[in-house]
Amino acid sequence: MARLRRIVHVQLLEGDLEVRIVLAILGGFSRIPVAQVKYPQNQKFITKQGKVKVDLIEKNLCVDAWAVDKSWSAEDLKSEAAKLFPKVLGIDSPELIPFEFVRSVGTAIVPITLRQGQALDSKVLRHISGSGPVYLRAFQDLDQDEECETVEEDYNRPLPAVPISDIRSFVMPICNSESTSATTDTNTCSQIEMRQQLEKMFPMSRPEAITNAIEKSVNVHEAVDILLGSTVEETDSDESLPAFTFIQQSRTPSSTRTNASGSEHVNSVDDDEITVLENYPLNISAMDPNTALTTHMNNVLNYTNIQELHVNRHSETIVRDLFKKLKRKDIETKSIPDVTFIGEDGIDAEGLTKELFSIVMNSLKCGTGGYILFEGSDDHLLPIINEEYHQSGYFKYVGQLIGMSVLHAGFGMTGISRALSFFIATDNVYKAITSQLAMFQTMGSKRFSMS
Repeated sequence: MARLRRIVHVQLLEGDLEVRIVLAILGGFSRIPVAQVKYPQNQKFITKQGKVKVDLIEKNLCVDAWAVDKSWSAEDLKSEAAKLFPKVLGIDSPELIPFEFVRSVGTAIVPITLRQGQALDSKVLRHISGSGPVYLRAFQDLDQDEECETVEEDYNRPLPAVPISDIRSFVMPICNSESTSATTDTNTCSQIEMRQQLEKMFPMSRPEAITNAIEKSVNVHEAVDILLGSTVEETDSDESLPAFTFIQQSRTPSSTRTNASGSEHVNSVDDDEITVLENYPLNISAMDPNTALTTHMNNVLNYTNIQELHVNRHSETIVRDLFKKLKRKDIETKSIPDVTFIGEDGIDAEGLTKELFSIVMNSLKCGTGGYILFEGSDDHLLPIINEEYHQSGYFKYVGQLIGMSVLHAGFGMTGISRALSFFIATDNVYKAITSQLAMFQTMGSKRFSMS
């Protein structure tokens, strides 16, 4: 009798906290490519989303909607989730089959990592699910039968390692070869053939995402890379008030604009956005921090480009929304922000910009903007260890947001570990460690001399 690994696909919608659940049957896989779903009967790839859903509904393995209460604790959330599939998870039997919440990262299924002391309740799950699907994975293999009878075995046994084929191995060679003719397109595979190939490899992706990947790539491999990067953040849109909207205008203000130093900066179409080292004084390293920062801002900021940011200050996903904008390059870090808070009156004369970045920096520090990114005490924060965050480049976006806050608001994020700050500035782990040891030794000697 075939052995199955069953995973419940859970996706939360932001608007009414609705949960969409699909129970996918994965034939003996503990690690699978995101876009592949295999049935053990025929080992054929399912290429149509509708057929997958119909099969699951016929087998009573699919629940379209599930209302989640914000007040549910971690135990309540697990208990309620188990009630949705009593036969599969064994709630009708004397012993409930244990399961865990997991995520799909690249070609792997990995457990959800939380900040120390943080429980996976309904609110936290909502934030986590905003960047991609969340799954429930049983710790036990199940027999393939209509009754879904459980099998007694060691729940704590390690899952067997299964070799995984990269999803790119399913690309047709003709769709990935480059043309040798200078008069033809750089890709011998037509866009129609490329679209057909991508639709087979990514049956769950939106048509717009596939079109965008085709337009930004010259072959299927590059399109696959783009789609693998975008599937993490694809979520259902909320029809209610947007948490963060963005409008960018390359408008020309008055002929002059007051810069950070109080002097007037003359706008010119010939201004180069690239920072030229010759524009910096030789003694910038000896300047006090405020003067050095002002000098840097005058050389970096693009005063000719104004980007309008419309923000809902009560949004709980402001960091996540900013990450999306940075990933899509909808926000230029050097352009001057013109902030408007939705539903509020006011003109941004740098005050609203400072207020926005104060909210963003606090959300990064406290984990209230859609992602929990740091752990530790308030004055010794370290990046959370999460493979998905690293593969998705989230901490790159954290750095960009901190840089924008410094450039446009004049302050950064507080509470970061001194060793981490030294490592960011020098990119040298050994120096970061030794500098902290030297500082502690100096502090210890001073305390000893004072006593």
